[in-house]
Amino acid sequence: MTKVILDTGVERSALNEALKLVSTGSVPRECRVQLPLIDLLCDYGADPNSAAQATALHGELEALHALIGHGARIDLPMAAAWDASRMPAVASDC
Repeated sequence: MTKVILDTGVERSALNEALKLVSTGSVPRECRVQLPLIDLLCDYGADPNSAAQATALHGELEALHALIGHGARIDLPMAAAWDASRMPAVASDC
């Protein structure tokens, strides 16, 4: 269904917004469509950099890896989010 809509022609800004929603959303991940949709949207011209930082900050690491695979650049906030998500939780007595 998504491919049919994309085949009709979509503005790049709409592709980028859709990519951000797919990359940061738990529903696409839980339904196991997040990675295929990222691939499809990027194949149709969505800019992986438009969603990369939000994806990192939401902790969607598989989606972030897919975006990097499509050419997203890693900047400092993304690297920090990536690193923080990989660290074990620290218990606090406070």
